Amino acid sequence: VFHDHSVADAASVRRTWTFEGGTPATSTAEHPRVTYSSPGSYRVRLVVQDASGISEHVVDSLVTIMSTCNPDDLPVSAMSCNGTDGSAMMKPLNRPFSNATITAWIRRQGSQNDFTGIVFSRGGGTVAGLSIMANNTLRYHWADRGWNNVSTLTVPEATWTHVALVVTPTTTTVYVNGIGQTFETTNATQTFAGDLHIGRDPTSVLRHFRGLIDEVRIYERALTQRELREMMHRTNASVTGLVAYYQFNEQGRAVIDRFGDHHGWMTPSAVRHVSTAPVGRGTEMTLPVTTATKHSWTDLGLAIQWSGSATPPAGDVVVTRLREADLSSLTSIQRTIPNSLFIVNSYGTTQFSRPDAIDVDDLRIQDNEAARPADLVVFARPW
Repeated sequence: VFHDHSVADAASVRRTWTFEGGTPATSTAEHPRVTYSSPGSYRVRLVVQDASGISEHVVDSLVTIMSTCNPDDLPVSAMSCNGTDGSAMMKPLNRPFSNATITAWIRRQGSQNDFTGIVFSRGGGTVAGLSIMANNTLRYHWADRGWNNVSTLTVPEATWTHVALVVTPTTTTVYVNGIGQTFETTNATQTFAGDLHIGRDPTSVLRHFRGLIDEVRIYERALTQRELREMMHRTNASVTGLVAYYQFNEQGRAVIDRFGDHHGWMTPSAVRHVSTAPVGRGTEMTLPVTTATKHSWTDLGLAIQWSGSATPPAGDVVVTRLREADLSSLTSIQRTIPNSLFIVNSYGTTQFSRPDAIDVDDLRIQDNEAARPADLVVFARPW
């Protein structure tokens, strides 16, 4: 639906819309409804005339129709926000959330203002979302409450970081990289009837995020801690309860909901930036590691050994093996080995020692490469 906000004499106004590629192709209605049947970017033209004169406005590529809404396996682009007026706005979710989960990958760049919005909805009786403070700790709003619950979880500088807000009727938990802090609360249902904003809290021009945002998901259920840890690196994560999913991989200003129909657009000051977020299509496995011995994540083909007087993690270790992953950041390589990116997250209570050995199965190493083991190099990829 298009809306004419022209200031004109109501008694004499005449308007003519022209919709390139749309049905109908033209309209004289004030708020015409138009459909598009083919992928592409399309121009919209509006001519308004009244007793005072005539005015024309043309916007190239105002409408972008994608060929598919299926999630991409790899990170392609992230939204880059400039901290002043760069953000994205989506249509309202318009459903009751008594339980909810909001997740995103962010890469903070520089200092932020207090209550800078990461993912936020205001309007229609809803005030809810995830934000960051000037001291780089996470905060949240839910039903316009909870903003004064002080989190000690800090978002590092210039590092891809997974953040999450999980709400139940009696608890609210914020997460940084799978580490949670829970507040005992009484949470009213929120309908998210206002526009959904990514990269800002619209209540103030001072609450714009500065940095990169990617892989935003919103669920109408409360994900468990284990689910968050196991799903955060995977583009093919569970869709149970998923309402909206944004990857920012489109062209132009459009932002497509890769699961539902809550699409939107980026403001002119927000731009797409190559994303190096640690995500991709893959599988994961959680294993408790409390003893100094060999531990095998058999489903993933990985084993890590701590022996002797070594200190194990003393807690859960979540391993994700990305079957589809971007290895372009690695340099001086003759050939990268497929399916070889492992992400190991330790949630133990100790600072563990360096492992004595790491065994990897199912690597597609060629015979001539196996004969030259010194040429095989293990890289630690920076995020």
